[in-house]
Amino acid sequence: MTEVCSICLTAIDGEEMARMPGCEHAFHRACLLNSIQYDARCAICRQVGTNVVNRNEEASDYSLHGSINAWIEENERYDAKKRHLLRRRRDIAEMQRAAKRCTTERERVKKDLETHLRQKWSQVWTRDVFTLHLRKEMQKARRRELRRFQILSNVLELELGPMPYDIGV
Repeated sequence: MTEVCSICLTAIDGEEMARMPGCEHAFHRACLLNSIQYDARCAICRQVGTNVVNRNEEASDYSLHGSINAWIEENERYDAKKRHLLRRRRDIAEMQRAAKRCTTERERVKKDLETHLRQKWSQVWTRDVFTLHLRKEMQKARRRELRRFQILSNVLELELGPMPYDIGV
């Protein structure tokens, strides 16, 4: 019997196989290596393999915290320098004000364009003959799809019994 990799769900050739230390679950070597980069636990049983050390767990919280703090401090220093420069150099301060005016103008135009497109879309959605035809076809196809899935669900329930996780929706 060929084994199937639980990560990528394809058959495992003997040469590609790797087993998780401890639980011995089989995976493709590449799948297992990719998986344990992020989590040292087995992808099937979540057991940490014997002699497997999760190096990221020990250092990640501290290094992430330190990196975030360093980034915040660097940004605060930059902002302080920027404020000081803008107070000293009126030409640069005027450049910043002009850039902000351009941003305000772009945002106004964007808002106008979005409003216009919403109005046009509403007109097309409710008045365009071809769009209305496609909407009706989509509704028919959706009803057919729902009927087919309901029939399938009924047949499966007759053959297998109710789904164990069926919440009656």
